[in-house]
Amino acid sequence: MLKGDRMDAERIKRLRACHESLAPRADQLIETFYQHLFRAHPEVRPMFPEDMSRQNRHFLAAFSMSIEHLDNPEVFHAPLQRMGVRHQGYGVRREHYPWVCDAVVAAIQEIGGDSITPEIRDDWREALGLIADVMMDGLEDEEDPFAQP
Repeated sequence: MLKGDRMDAERIKRLRACHESLAPRADQLIETFYQHLFRAHPEVRPMFPEDMSRQNRHFLAAFSMSIEHLDNPEVFHAPLQRMGVRHQGYGVRREHYPWVCDAVVAAIQEIGGDSITPEIRDDWREALGLIADVMMDGLEDEEDPFAQP
């Protein structure tokens, strides 16, 4: 998607509709996401601040921006790459990205309930995987500043 491919328009439409339906419960969604992440992988909890309120706002803003621009990924490519580099400085490793994806999908399922169909879960997995790929591209750039694009 981010290197020439585009996400299917119907998939984007479903993701945006789901995102909009979850928006009134965004705070609950973010808290549930971190509960899932920290329960499944307590070793990452020290990477986060004790007071998560600012972190929650940052996560929600990045998440919403990414969903808003799925049909125009060039808009969020550079910000997500920079975010990936910053996360590397916090100790985030490549193997953490699937953990985050799993925790986000679990939180969406928990908060969205029966409205989250297997198709919508797959949509979220694809979108989150693409977002993670861009963030990890930032890691590659950071690891080898002389790499060819």
